[in-house]
Amino acid sequence: MGILYKKWQQYSYVARKNQRRRFITVVVVLLSFFIFYLVLHSFVVFSVEVGSASMMPALEKGDRCLVLPIALFPKEVDHSWFPIHRGDLVVLEKQWGQKNPSWFIKLYGDLVSFFTAQRIDPLASYRSRMIKRVIALPGDKIVMEDYLFKVQPAGKTYSLTEFELSQDSYTLTLPEKNPLWDRSLPYSGNMEELTVPAGTIFVASDDRSSIQDSRSWGTIPITAISGRLVFRYWPIARFGLLP
Repeated sequence: MGILYKKWQQYSYVARKNQRRRFITVVVVLLSFFIFYLVLHSFVVFSVEVGSASMMPALEKGDRCLVLPIALFPKEVDHSWFPIHRGDLVVLEKQWGQKNPSWFIKLYGDLVSFFTAQRIDPLASYRSRMIKRVIALPGDKIVMEDYLFKVQPAGKTYSLTEFELSQDSYTLTLPEKNPLWDRSLPYSGNMEELTVPAGTIFVASDDRSSIQDSRSWGTIPITAISGRLVFRYWPIARFGLLP
């Protein structure tokens, strides 16, 4: 009986030791995946779902896209691996006018989001995002006529249309013109000349009937940019690089 008890004690010790080792291994693996997730999400790429039809026809509601994150961008538009250009599609944080949550709160939000496969996000309201197109950069002068922007680049004496200054081609959705709508009225498709202040950009919707852009908000701080859209992976029928 004494021999069996000693063997049980020895087995129990070994079993507990192995159990602790398996637990530590699981914790290390999970932490490794979490750190990889944070690095990937912060410095490499993250995904975003288009939440409205304001960027039609380039983006439709429900499209899922890959984004180069803000960590790859500077506080200025022209010093970066991926500088911001006129015509770029960018992701904006809706809460740019509010104080950022502390690192501890952000870490808590990331932990919950990671371990629930992003089904639960305590910072969802803070992380809510919008997608818009960059029309003008700091120092540019911009005016709109019949829903088409004309931009005088900073330091230049000439103006070009938004299409001529964009590195990529894109198409607009224009509302029908109402002959009774006075050109001087707000959001009539015309805008007086505006100079974009330093540290900000002017953004617009591709669907010009949507006024949820700089026409309503004014220019946007560059620091409000989360990243730049580069690729659509869903739906498969429109899989590919974004204009």
